[in-house]
Amino acid sequence: MVPGSEHLAHLAQWVTDGGGPFPHHNEGADTLNHFALAVTVLLQISQYARYVGNLGEDSHHRILSSVSQGGGVQGFCVGFLSAIAVAGTVDEAGLGVTAAVALRLAVCVGAYVDRDGVYAKEPSLMRCVAVRWRGEGMKEVENVIRSFPQVSELHEV
Repeated sequence: MVPGSEHLAHLAQWVTDGGGPFPHHNEGADTLNHFALAVTVLLQISQYARYVGNLGEDSHHRILSSVSQGGGVQGFCVGFLSAIAVAGTVDEAGLGVTAAVALRLAVCVGAYVDRDGVYAKEPSLMRCVAVRWRGEGMKEVENVIRSFPQVSELHEV
């Protein structure tokens, strides 16, 4: 069981009240995934909504028309849910509905990860770090990464 209802209730209250101190929940140094993924989707969708709002009338439709010619709307990791919410919305009015679905899915994915990690019968704390590096200096980056004894694998893509 993932005891996330209290954390999510604080987040919901913060969104409803429209301000105040941000309810950052962590246990030790580990931010809980069900909370972090929800916050990430909220942040991404609100940034997109603000961007669209600043562009003027029918801007969401214009954005979708322009990106459909070369790659579409993309997202990495939980950003994939935000990307689907944006790409699957016909107009600005529908963005809230698809964003709410993306938010619920993010909480579910995060709770699933927490259930098999922090809240497992035998807790498992894992980390994954992706580093993108161009040009020279890659050996230096690898040496820094390998200097941490917890690094079990290093893959080059």
